[in-house]
Amino acid sequence: LSICIKTGTACILHGGIPKENFSLREVQAISPRVHSLMTTLVHASMAEEQLEQDILWSDPSTKNGINPSQCSRLWCCFSPDIARDFL
Repeated sequence: LSICIKTGTACILHGGIPKENFSLREVQAISPRVHSLMTTLVHASMAEEQLEQDILWSDPSTKNGINPSQCSRLWCCFSPDIARDFL
């Protein structure tokens, strides 16, 4: 499952930016061995699962910062200021 693809001109995340100060290096640092141990992206038991869950289920918002989603306690929302900081 590809949750993130980076090209020379774009970065495409399945859902969106998972947290403030997010770096693509965090995704690249997940080793194949750790990735193979992941059993769920719904009830994360390790930090790497939580990161992937947050990338998958984050949504854009107009409220500044990273905030809980009103749709589910498992999801988060990111604002334009977070997107600008990421870029």
